[in-house]
Amino acid sequence: MDSKSPEEERFEKIGGKLLSMSPSPSLSHNFVVNNLVHIFSNHLRGKKCKLFTQVDVHLSESDVFVPDFMVVCDSKDAAEGNLWSAGFGCRGAVAKDSRN
Repeated sequence: MDSKSPEEERFEKIGGKLLSMSPSPSLSHNFVVNNLVHIFSNHLRGKKCKLFTQVDVHLSESDVFVPDFMVVCDSKDAAEGNLWSAGFGCRGAVAKDSRN
């Protein structure tokens, strides 16, 4: 299999250190993620919350993650291809808002 070019290489930044996101996730991992994305997409249809996949999430200048997918319910958290917020990722993962 051909290796990725430097432009295609994906990294996360944790504590200011770049970490390669290689190798790619397994087929089983992708199967589970695809099913979850489908379930969440159906649940969120017509609601203000939006599902994003493969976006950079900036928790700080030194911490940038690329989750498999995430749900954002406040549009001010989203900016051109990146998501910036101090800690919204954890709050969003556990909070339940019955209005959405």
